[in-house]
Amino acid sequence: MKDKDRRILQKIIAYIDDIAQYASGFHGDSFLQDKKTMSACAFGILQIGELAKELSDDIQNQNPTIPWNGIKGLPMTTRISILRCFGTRLKRVCRN
Repeated sequence: MKDKDRRILQKIIAYIDDIAQYASGFHGDSFLQDKKTMSACAFGILQIGELAKELSDDIQNQNPTIPWNGIKGLPMTTRISILRCFGTRLKRVCRN
């Protein structure tokens, strides 16, 4: 794995961990009513999308089960769903 890809994946994982910590304990409307938490999570998700755009094609092609295009380009609500489902896989990619 290229050093650049490793650094990008580590940053993505850090944002995933931050988002999980920020959103912990919130459910449904309580999350939507807490604008600070929502903004912090939204920022992290946007950063993840931007970072994913910088990953090499090699990393993306070696990990086809991660929906890279979705992470890079879909609306915020879709990115949240994708990251919930694939955060663990991203961590595994970085550790390899």
